Amino acid sequence: VNELLTIKTVSFAALLTEEEDGVRASLRSRGALSASDVAKVFGGGGHLQAAGCTLPLPLDEAVKTLKSYIEENNVSLRSFSAC
Repeated sequence: VNELLTIKTVSFAALLTEEEDGVRASLRSRGALSASDVAKVFGGGGHLQAAGCTLPLPLDEAVKTLKSYIEENNVSLRSFSAC
């Protein structure tokens, strides 16, 4: 997930991984949005630039939920896709 922040136009990155208990989100930030603040909304924690949480949802719903929260907090999304 850190590799994504090497791209000049990327200020927030998320790596989502399906686990038995939901979707694990590894979050990284180098912009205005705190990775820790995002993680806390979903019951996780961490630091300003690196944080994580588990969303007890299927992958497609976790992507929509995380994307919606980020958009609502005025963070410009150039690309947000699930692989």
